[in-house]
Amino acid sequence: MIVFAVSGWSGAGKTHLITRLIEHFHAQGCRVMAAKHAGHAPTLQPRGKDSRAYLDAGAGESIVISGKESMLVRRFDSEADAAESVREHWRLFDVVLLEGRIFNDVPVVEVISEPGASLRTTGPNLAAVVSDGDTGIPVPHFRRDDVEALARFMEEKIWNIM
Repeated sequence: MIVFAVSGWSGAGKTHLITRLIEHFHAQGCRVMAAKHAGHAPTLQPRGKDSRAYLDAGAGESIVISGKESMLVRRFDSEADAAESVREHWRLFDVVLLEGRIFNDVPVVEVISEPGASLRTTGPNLAAVVSDGDTGIPVPHFRRDDVEALARFMEEKIWNIM
């Protein structure tokens, strides 16, 4: 199983990189999960919708099913409990790509938008940097358009995360 977080400042290109990685791994026949850690409190179900009314009434979960897709919103007592639920769920997938830094034991690929930009990730979990310029950071470096090389790196660098 491949599990990596993608971190970086707003506008650095995290979502674009994750989308390209999903396309790559999906084309290889992998089951891919993507999850985003939002630093703000988005409304996953808008007021006035049935699924939100269920949550407001006290349901622990509300699921919307439409055609071949479903959306699950589950309430937890804490962010740590929500994160642990994601960790349990990712066992069903071959590749897990996390946007953000909610897990402290997951290797991180930092996306840097401009030379000299400060890192969001420091310490031993920083596994690689994606940038079009020289960063001088002593970890493997990949260019934004070299998704295949980054994917190979991810396949080779599987950490014990379970």
